[in-house]
Amino acid sequence: MAPPAPSRQAARARTALLRAAREVFEAKGYANARVEDITDAAQYAVGSFYTYFESKEDAFREVMGQLGTDVAARPPGQDASGDSPAAHDLRSLERRIQHANQRYYRAFTAEGRLWAVVEEAALRHPGPRAMIRDRWRRYWDATAAALAPWRDAGVIGPDVDVLGTVTALSAMTEWIISLRRGYGFTAPRPIAIPDLTPVWLRALGAGRRPPAPGSRAAGPAPGVAPAPGPAPAAGAAPASGVAPIPVTDLVGSQPDASPDEAAPATTRERLIAAGRTELSRRGIGDVPISDIAGTAGVSVGSFYTYFPSKSDLVAALLDESPGLLYATPADVLAGAGERVEAGDDVAGAALALIRAHLAAVAANEGLWRSVVEAALTEPLIRAVVNEQRQAWMLALAALFARWQATGAVDAGLDVDLAGGCLGALTERTTHLWVVLGDAPPADEGAIQLRDCWWRLLAPAP
Repeated sequence: MAPPAPSRQAARARTALLRAAREVFEAKGYANARVEDITDAAQYAVGSFYTYFESKEDAFREVMGQLGTDVAARPPGQDASGDSPAAHDLRSLERRIQHANQRYYRAFTAEGRLWAVVEEAALRHPGPRAMIRDRWRRYWDATAAALAPWRDAGVIGPDVDVLGTVTALSAMTEWIISLRRGYGFTAPRPIAIPDLTPVWLRALGAGRRPPAPGSRAAGPAPGVAPAPGPAPAAGAAPASGVAPIPVTDLVGSQPDASPDEAAPATTRERLIAAGRTELSRRGIGDVPISDIAGTAGVSVGSFYTYFPSKSDLVAALLDESPGLLYATPADVLAGAGERVEAGDDVAGAALALIRAHLAAVAANEGLWRSVVEAALTEPLIRAVVNEQRQAWMLALAALFARWQATGAVDAGLDVDLAGGCLGALTERTTHLWVVLGDAPPADEGAIQLRDCWWRLLAPAP
């Protein structure tokens, strides 16, 4: 027998508590929200909350269930009625992707503050992290399934890993919108929603893009050495000349990069090193200044002699540690072999840059987590991170322009757009894999991203 339907009074109470929970989460964030705050806002007793919800996490799960349901329900590949189009040609695929990205943007714009809370919750709390991971996986699976008819019709390239590509492109789209709405970041070349459609099409191999080097359907591309397919065996030299990074080995098993072994010479340097150590363990809101001072072996008063606040210390740490969050492309390629550095092996260069970013984030996972979290609420840290992100995207665009001048990448490519999109794609996918604990096996993720880069950059056949 089905359980009895809740009374109208119970339904009203539950709705009021959920509405109050959302208001409190948006106002205070997940970590700082208390059950008492929710019941006060709803004007109910604390006991009433536990009549309908087991915990704050339970209420958050239901609030999250209201988030972006329109986007999750209809992935790219389905029209507003949920029916796939009769003609699976390039034009229909273009329309579906454009429509889906516009719908996603509208949903995010309407619920931007709650998306920021979801991000914050996932960084520190296993329950919300698992919810978000599961939600993304369902969306990626549904999107890949919705695109299958275009793959069957030959519109999407036969060598394309559709699920892996959809994962990266969805992360890119979400991050470009999130950066603009939640972090106040604009790419060096501002990216509008319509700009993303050709990026999706190229990355999916639509319109007969060249197959990715190393894929089943590809031989060596003209002027480009084949990049590796499966990860080389231990000790084997990869075709690109760049050693693979076992992503799953890095996640959770490698400690955060520690300061130099030599003791910092000055009190200021000791404070910055101590701040890095403490922030690698805990979020900025959980680290008292007294702990940073204690780790540095100085008084709290000495801290304030050098830094007005924790945010100022973090800003100094990021300013004085170039490459900590975003590896400089020139430095990465300088050690990747002559052909890669010269741009004669674009696929190999892309793989080197992707692996370097994966390694940097994995080696500094705790610090990266703290910085991303702090950038949501601390304007100074947000400004420093945005500045470094923009410099990284500009460096990528300059690199692509250099390759374009030699004919190594498509002559019609908007290199500034490519720098912003591929930077966002790599940053956000890495974040999802490393920080949220959703890494693919071994070097598979780096290969997937390399293939996206290649299909966007490669000259037309």
